[in-house]
Amino acid sequence: MLEGKRVLFGVHPEKLHIPTHLWSPLIQHMGATLFITIPIDGIDILLADASCPEEVLASARSFNAIIVSFEWIVQSVICGYLLDPNAHERFSYNAVARD
Repeated sequence: MLEGKRVLFGVHPEKLHIPTHLWSPLIQHMGATLFITIPIDGIDILLADASCPEEVLASARSFNAIIVSFEWIVQSVICGYLLDPNAHERFSYNAVARD
């Protein structure tokens, strides 16, 4: 599902509600290469939330990376294919949680 994709977690692991120690191996098993900083040749996907630093967002945008919330990857795993990043407001990295 993520074959050949370059993925960056744009949120410090301590701030995540989703444990990266579980998601990192899963995302790699799905074919992606994970980075802790943006490599010189860019990234394809930035998994982030509203706390993502602006410089990381700007760099991801400069490479035309899709910038999405972890909800996007969760729902993509459930569905078995990568969902349209614009398909739901909760897929936006800065989505506001509603009760």
